[in-house]
Amino acid sequence: MTLPLALRADILKTLMLEDRTEIRTIRLALYHTVSFVTVSSFVLAAFLANSQLKDYLFYALIDALLLLIIWVVFVRLMGDLYHARQCQKLRERLVVALDATEGETDPFRPFQSAEDEIPTITDAELKWLPILATVAITAKVVILAVVLPHLMKA
Repeated sequence: MTLPLALRADILKTLMLEDRTEIRTIRLALYHTVSFVTVSSFVLAAFLANSQLKDYLFYALIDALLLLIIWVVFVRLMGDLYHARQCQKLRERLVVALDATEGETDPFRPFQSAEDEIPTITDAELKWLPILATVAITAKVVILAVVLPHLMKA
């Protein structure tokens, strides 16, 4: 049984809407995670600087672990985002092919594998998020380890 063209279009429209929602959710998760972990690094430094603990190697270790979290989450979410973009590209190709497949008896397969699709949107601007977080946290570690001890002595 072949599906009518209007039903195929509705299915693809719904799937494209879900793809866009998933992409938006992944991007927001990336923004929120990087922002939260970066701010947490500064909050932890302020809390620990107020305490009696003056071991700056400990600060550096904590920040290294937070940077590791940032980069692991970034790589994982960028992989998810790439696959979501592949699905979006597949759906776009299926929408364009709707007119050509109207009278065919081939089954309508909107859930086929999208691994061969190459997304046109690369989300390259997101790479600046963990880079800027790394620079900010590294600068904070250098300031805490180099500048702060000299200020404490004075």
